[in-house]
Amino acid sequence: MMTTNNMKIPDNIEKIIVDTGNLIACKELRRKASQTPRDELIESVSNILKKHIEVLSPEIVQNKRILECPDESQIVRIGKEDRCTLKLTVKIFVYEFDPVLIMEALKKVMNNLGVTLVDSLILAFPTLPAPQKLTLLHIQPVWKILEDLVRNERVVTIGVSDLDSDQLRDLYEWAKIKPSVNQVNLESCCVMPPEMTSFARENDIQLLTHNDPKDDRQKWKPSWIVRYSVMVKCRGIIQNKGYIFSAQKVLSNIVENNQGDH
Repeated sequence: MMTTNNMKIPDNIEKIIVDTGNLIACKELRRKASQTPRDELIESVSNILKKHIEVLSPEIVQNKRILECPDESQIVRIGKEDRCTLKLTVKIFVYEFDPVLIMEALKKVMNNLGVTLVDSLILAFPTLPAPQKLTLLHIQPVWKILEDLVRNERVVTIGVSDLDSDQLRDLYEWAKIKPSVNQVNLESCCVMPPEMTSFARENDIQLLTHNDPKDDRQKWKPSWIVRYSVMVKCRGIIQNKGYIFSAQKVLSNIVENNQGDH
């Protein structure tokens, strides 16, 4: 067995998918009003993963490579009769420029919520090692996938996270379906740059702030993270929010563990 955050995961498991369900219904997290999104993500995913691992039997997982850990008691599917009154926003954090991972993440959240349409999809791009910088060449392959989702009526609007003024301008001028939103991290930008606000205003791009968690890789490498929220349109109240987290075992750790067994 290998240990992750004091939790023992069977060696044959290569991929983990955790669905927190509706965190608004979680009494423990509701009491922590000042909790950051990063802490909320870590605590909710860790708690659910721990509960599943505690009751795992070797017979159940011996032939599995993927361990799925949904909190079935908290997953709230959206009924067809309520869909038109709700706005579903999905933010996908990807850790590779791989369109397959985006589709995997989106299908997972749509299946779990029981919907065929996402109102707003926001994409957060991987963090590149210094001195590399995100360019349009990185963005183009994955943006084309988002444009196809709009054309196929699976998503209404598409947006981005943490693009600077030049990156946002380059994407807007190239894209056939334009970004409707750019989220800016509060840690890196206390005040919106005038150049960005001017460009956004001229091109009907909504600028929002966020304080979502950044890339954090240890023994398990995140493949993607989905954060979703369901808002009652007429009241502006969030009635359902949660995370779905997917992680892949890091190859170097597998090698190290095998070497340690000899």
